[in-house]
Amino acid sequence: MDQTLSALSEEISSIAKKSGAVLIGTTQIYRVEKVIVIGTPLNENWRLSFAFSEAKRVTEEYRITRPLLNNISKALKREGFKAEHKTPLSVYGDFRPLAVAAGLGYYGRNGLVINKNYSSGVVFSAIFTNAPVEIVEKPNMLKCADCGLCVRLCPANALSEGRLNFKKCLPYSLRGCSQCLKACGYAIDEDV
Repeated sequence: MDQTLSALSEEISSIAKKSGAVLIGTTQIYRVEKVIVIGTPLNENWRLSFAFSEAKRVTEEYRITRPLLNNISKALKREGFKAEHKTPLSVYGDFRPLAVAAGLGYYGRNGLVINKNYSSGVVFSAIFTNAPVEIVEKPNMLKCADCGLCVRLCPANALSEGRLNFKKCLPYSLRGCSQCLKACGYAIDEDV
């Protein structure tokens, strides 16, 4: 990577970290040169609330990620590149496969992306760009401890074989269930 692109990659990483991102990586997908995947942590107090509200949490994550994504997109466009960002509220779809491809974590039995420092408590966003940036930071990785606690605690029986059955999960999720997130924290170091 030439010096200009290296500087741009460092600037993007710096903007992300200063704006509240804890994880950042890149991957390639069909039709787009690069996807910058950004992970922001759930508020540390969410586990302490009895009636955890999914809508409230996602709205808070949107409030945090929107300016972050705007700032990175502006930096890319200023350098003459295209940049389109998608937030957790976008209709784009599921960012978990992009996060795994970017090396930000592994899938857990709860179907969520698990990271050593944040377990499954990270919300992912993405910026689709033609900029040949490369974010080379590699977070501390871990794999699911395979304890099955998330599966056993799921009141909807929506987890099986590492897959989430959204039809079973949705009615519970709308009422604030987050048992699979609360249970996760039993991940193991990749190096062990």
